[in-house]
Amino acid sequence: MAALATALAGQKEAKEPSSYDTALARYHECMKRKALTHQTEGRKVLATTRRPEALKILIADYAEAKAYPEYSRYTLATLFGRNFDGAPCAVPLAALRQACSKPVDTWLWVNSLGSQIRADSGEQALAIVHDDKNLLHKAAAIVALGQTRSAALSPAIVTVCAGFPAREADRNLLLGAMSGAILENKSKANDEQFRKGLVAYIGLLAPAVKLTAPAKLQIARHLQWTLGGPAQFEFRIEAFNLLNRTNFRAPNGNRSAAGFGTIIATNDPRQLQLGFKLLW
Repeated sequence: MAALATALAGQKEAKEPSSYDTALARYHECMKRKALTHQTEGRKVLATTRRPEALKILIADYAEAKAYPEYSRYTLATLFGRNFDGAPCAVPLAALRQACSKPVDTWLWVNSLGSQIRADSGEQALAIVHDDKNLLHKAAAIVALGQTRSAALSPAIVTVCAGFPAREADRNLLLGAMSGAILENKSKANDEQFRKGLVAYIGLLAPAVKLTAPAKLQIARHLQWTLGGPAQFEFRIEAFNLLNRTNFRAPNGNRSAAGFGTIIATNDPRQLQLGFKLLW
């Protein structure tokens, strides 16, 4: 009887498909449909198996996306970041990342680097910040370091601030990446290693850097949100002649002048200034 029960159990197991086989069947079924929602569902089901075979199929999907290519690549990149971790996954994702380096692939870089960071503690992402000439890649590496709360975020910020670019568009790109990453890690505000990056970030407010007023305001707001807990940060904005009304100066008081009694000048127009105080 025991032998018969074992044989029946073996037959039952052989007949029941694995979760991967079920997911693969559902994937193929969904991909035959034209609606993007069905294709997205099929990809999600397959990705949740976290199998190397599933990753291989989804990587091919990314490289060959034809229907709704931008949105398809965005959702696939998100699935890579959520479901595939560790060294075995990092290798094929790194190959895909190197093959796809256009601006539209930036979200792929963020998510695939997240997997890489969890495998090598941020070594590859830090190398990109140091050596890659593509600023989109640098920004993606910083965002990924922030999302994974890697200890390599601080040296990455120090590197970027030390070689901060002169072009405004490049500055805004890197500043946005750093601001978001710092806010993501605000719980580390009192960590000695994290402070090194924070000090470099604050150093961008120096007059010699010549940031625009919106860029300074962005730094100020993110510092306020980041340091509102364990560290104290004070942000102040002051305005002179806020409504920008014309304020005439006193009339000409020289009686011997032809223009005696006339007003020929005005006071300064509206002026704004920012003030910051950091206590830690």
